[in-house]
Amino acid sequence: MLKAIAAFCELVYDMMLLNVYWWRYMLLGGVLFSLIPATITVYDCIRKRILQKNEAPLKEIFSDQYRHNKQKNRWFHVAAIVLTGFVIGVHHTLASDYPTNFLFEFTMRTNLLIILLLAITFFPVHAYFSLDKVHRWLQPLLFVFICPVQLLISMGLLGLVSLLYCYYPFLGICLGIGLPAYGIGFLFFNKFNKMKGVYF
Repeated sequence: MLKAIAAFCELVYDMMLLNVYWWRYMLLGGVLFSLIPATITVYDCIRKRILQKNEAPLKEIFSDQYRHNKQKNRWFHVAAIVLTGFVIGVHHTLASDYPTNFLFEFTMRTNLLIILLLAITFFPVHAYFSLDKVHRWLQPLLFVFICPVQLLISMGLLGLVSLLYCYYPFLGICLGIGLPAYGIGFLFFNKFNKMKGVYF
C-alpha cells in the first residue's frame, strides 16, 4: 500500500515537473520554434520513464532530449505550426462568408478533425520513432488508421482532462500538459511496443 502511494506521488511529481519544463523551454526558446520540440521532449521523457525505466532526474533527461529535438528538423517544426495556423485561420476567416455552404463547412471541419487526430499521434510517434523526410508527415498519419482505439481513448481523455481543468484551474496550472501526455503516451507507447517485432 505504501509503495503504491509513493509511486503515485512520484508520478504526480513527474507530471508537474514536465509541465514546468515544457513551459520554460517553450517560452525561452520562442513559441514558434520551441512548441513542437518541447512537446516531443515531454513524450520522450515519458517514453524513457515507462519503457526504459530511466530513473535519471527529469531535468537532465529533458535538457538533453530538447537540445536533440530542437536541432533536428527545426524548420519542419516551424512549417507544421504555420500550416496548422493557416488552415485554422482560413476556417475562421471564411466561415462567416459561407454560413450556409454545406460543402465548405464539411471540408473545413474534416480538415480540423484531421489536424486534431494528427496532433494526438504526432508527438508519441516522433518520440518513439526516428523519422526523416516524408516519414515525418506520413508516419503520424498512418498511425491514425493503425491505432483507432488509442485515438478514441485519447480524445476521451483530452475531453475529461479539459473538463477537470475547467472545474479545478489550480490542478491545470500544476499538472498542465503532464497529465494528458502521460495518458496518451502510455496508450501509444505500449501499442508500439506490442507491434515491435511484428510489423516493424
